[in-house]
Amino acid sequence: GHIFLESFSPIYKQAHDFLIAIAEPICRPVNIHEYKLTPYSLYAAVSVGLQTDDIIKYLSQLSKTSMPAGVEDFIRMCTNSYGKVKLVLKHNKYFLETAHLDVLQCLLKDPVLSAAREMEGGTEVLEENISTKAHVFTTNNKPATDTAAPATEPATNAPDDLQVRDCCAF
Repeated sequence: GHIFLESFSPIYKQAHDFLIAIAEPICRPVNIHEYKLTPYSLYAAVSVGLQTDDIIKYLSQLSKTSMPAGVEDFIRMCTNSYGKVKLVLKHNKYFLETAHLDVLQCLLKDPVLSAAREMEGGTEVLEENISTKAHVFTTNNKPATDTAAPATEPATNAPDDLQVRDCCAF
């Protein structure tokens, strides 16, 4: 997960701008800069519009050596699930909205979310908005800010310093 950039490289400027967008700077002495890919840095990259395949493609093009498969797997794992679920507050209720049915099914299996489901007449509130194809899951409870998601097994090919644990693999 560590990336080293030579400041005397002919492609330094382009590589520096790209690495700032996808990785966290660790150490930047005069000649060699060190960056680290983290789930948060990759989230930031996706949130500004970078696509998973573009990140992998440009990182491969800028690298002197071939990129390990574990790094590519880590990038895919971190970026493919971002933006699939939105937390929305409507009428003093929190809603989880997603256009991905598989994500919704995974979320509904979570014990914390299952316990928070709103029921109407013994039936869970689950709507499908035909115009946007958004699946809506309703809860009356506020989202917990200090509870961690249940851990799952780490990615098989990712190096130890690139392990991500998340509630669902989408």
